[in-house]
Amino acid sequence: TRWWQGTRRPMGAEWLALWAALFFVVACNGAFWRAFAHTPSWHEAGAWRLAIALFVGMVALHAALLVVVLNRWTAKIVLPLLLMVTAGAAYYMGHYRVYLDPDMVRNVLVTDRKEASELLNPGLLWSLLLLGVLPSVLVWRWQPVKRSLLRGFMAHALALSIALATAAAAIAIAYQPMAALMRNDPSLRHLITPGNYLYSLVRVLSA
Repeated sequence: TRWWQGTRRPMGAEWLALWAALFFVVACNGAFWRAFAHTPSWHEAGAWRLAIALFVGMVALHAALLVVVLNRWTAKIVLPLLLMVTAGAAYYMGHYRVYLDPDMVRNVLVTDRKEASELLNPGLLWSLLLLGVLPSVLVWRWQPVKRSLLRGFMAHALALSIALATAAAAIAIAYQPMAALMRNDPSLRHLITPGNYLYSLVRVLSA
């Protein structure tokens, strides 16, 4: 169609990683933000500074992760896969109040067909459509910038450095309240997706 074949402005994979990280933090982390709003930290002075630092840090860290794995050859495969899995994770965390820690991921990996079929419902399909399929369509329409391998490597290295520096700055600005939050509510980190299930999956597979 004309919409699908229309002019698309080329964009570097680094910007795609940033937009994807923003989408994940804003649209797929409702369970984390709701849990954070019910912690004592939310009712203390400087809560908004902590919330902003958490937001910036989460975006920056996810952007750094995506910059490492996304390029002009992998983006249209890896990112839609992450979008679909994250859409499912967001639904189950919000609907069933589950934390995607290593134990939960281990349980998911050994779930049989009967147990899995019992978890399929219209709410999950709706989440997969809104948070998985529709964003994936935009990813498939992405037109990568044409550049040499050296320029692409340099752009990735610069983007990774900026993302890590931004995450470090966000943590430093609100280090004390952030450390207190994670110390008092350590399970909160298992609600930050897609980082939670990726980290847990690596832990399970390495064990």
